[in-house]
Amino acid sequence: MSGSPSMLRILIFSLALAVAAPAWAAGKPIVTDVRVGVHDGTTQFVLDVSAPIQVQRVFTLPAPYRVVIDLPSSKEQPDLRNEQVNTGIVSAYRSGRFNVRTFRLVLEVNGPARVLRHYPLPGNRYVFQLKPVSAATFAREQQAPPVLTAAVSGPPIPKPKPERRANKTLIVIDPGHGGIDPGATRGKKILEKDITLAVAKRIKKELEKSSRYSVLLTRDGDIFMSLHERFMVAQERLADLFISIHADSIRKRGIRGAAVYRLSDKASDEEAEALAQKENQADVLAGVESFDSYGDSTRDLLVKLQQGKAQERAIHFSGMLVAALRGEQVKMLRKPRRHAGFVVLKAPEVASVLVELGYLSNKRDARLLRSAKHQARLARAVRRAVDRYFTDEISMK
Repeated sequence: MSGSPSMLRILIFSLALAVAAPAWAAGKPIVTDVRVGVHDGTTQFVLDVSAPIQVQRVFTLPAPYRVVIDLPSSKEQPDLRNEQVNTGIVSAYRSGRFNVRTFRLVLEVNGPARVLRHYPLPGNRYVFQLKPVSAATFAREQQAPPVLTAAVSGPPIPKPKPERRANKTLIVIDPGHGGIDPGATRGKKILEKDITLAVAKRIKKELEKSSRYSVLLTRDGDIFMSLHERFMVAQERLADLFISIHADSIRKRGIRGAAVYRLSDKASDEEAEALAQKENQADVLAGVESFDSYGDSTRDLLVKLQQGKAQERAIHFSGMLVAALRGEQVKMLRKPRRHAGFVVLKAPEVASVLVELGYLSNKRDARLLRSAKHQARLARAVRRAVDRYFTDEISMK
């Protein structure tokens, strides 16, 4: 099968040996090559691995149709990001760390599909055979448990723990994206998930200069977290403020500048609506069931949020943050205060905002967002806004 003329070689890691050597030495297998082809009417997804590997599980998801493959995680495993294939029923695939023990591959398929079987081959290869099925067959098979090849062992995935609060104000900083979800990109080296984590850590350090605050990051490493998990970190701990950090990308490369968003069932403009829809797709890209962000129950919740104190406080803080960013000479969009239906801002009892730091699609913004000096400027602006917010009588009502 490996010699089939229809087999399309998708990706060869030019630095595979250099990157994989530590994993080989430690006996942790990693994926070194990926191929997709068609054989006897089935689509073959083939992994070359550095050593025999045990597949944790394989399952399918709808809306959009996807095949998800979970493998043991290794810190040395390089990401395979947004590779367009268009071979057989596979249109594209991506991969990355899903959690501390799982490396996930997500295959986009062009219709309902079944995993016929998956098995190892000599020479450290692993084959997944995929075949299209009818929508009715797919729906019926979704009721059955996912295909398992081995129990996922190991300790429970650790959840972030808040520091001892005492009488401190608890602020949750949410670095957007992570793990299998890189977010916006510029080339192969500039990733939104890296920038948001770097800025979030600077904000945490800046806020902790004051004895008033206890600061918690939703993630402190390159790990995927679902949108629901992110806002529940703040909700379960009854945080006083939730700030989600992002850096967008847009086709119009001349556009640059930061903006602050709050939650609303109606977007302030078309750009805000498009951004919310893109950010709300993070779970889908990572191979997670879609969170119901547009159902009747969610719309009811959004109305309640708009009428509640948490939403009033979010509006109040967003204005302070825009002013603080301008005070630090941070370039802002023409209308920097915006709103849309962001799932990550849905904690009903927590004042929540989403900050777009700039556009990776803009050369100048991308350079600034990687700059330690500019990141420090952003962190100072957040601290100043937070200080003002928690000393303002309106925010304390």
